[in-house]
Amino acid sequence: MGIINLKDYSIHIIGLFFLIVSVISVIMLGSFITTLLTALILAYVFYPLYRVVLKLFPKSKYLFLSGKDIAAFLVTGLVILLILIPSVVLLNTVTKELNVLYVLGQQRIGKGELFGIDCPKDSNLCERVAKSPLFIQFRFYLNENFNTLGKSLIDSTSDFIFKSLTKHGINLVIVLFVMFFAFRDGSEFSQRVR
Repeated sequence: MGIINLKDYSIHIIGLFFLIVSVISVIMLGSFITTLLTALILAYVFYPLYRVVLKLFPKSKYLFLSGKDIAAFLVTGLVILLILIPSVVLLNTVTKELNVLYVLGQQRIGKGELFGIDCPKDSNLCERVAKSPLFIQFRFYLNENFNTLGKSLIDSTSDFIFKSLTKHGINLVIVLFVMFFAFRDGSEFSQRVR
């Protein structure tokens, strides 16, 4: 066995170290990079609207804001409204539908109409099935499981709302910040890069 010379393997060790650091960096900064890219894409898509709004405000200053600042602020606010309003309406609709589903399920279990099939009033078979201990026990277990499912859905929905608001609230602030400055200084930045 010979002695291992580290100089022969140093380039591989440095490369492996660089790869590990790169992977850890991407994992740590992945959501931040996604947020930045989202903001830049939204700014690119709505840039023509920014140009139209910018024409409405002359280049003179209003109080302490320039026309570019006002236009960037207005378009950024409009984009956020275009994102938030449908999200709030969708969340409200889903919550209402879950509530209706829960109440309808409770009513059907209580009446014994589990599958929405009504028995004729003079049906002897339906009466015997409804009064059988096995069916009564089945309804009890179904009712308990349905209550547990309903409570679980309501709890998970409220947890989702609060957790996503805190998590995505920070991302939303970053998107607002990047979009504002991408609108305001985007043309100057792209000219400097060229």
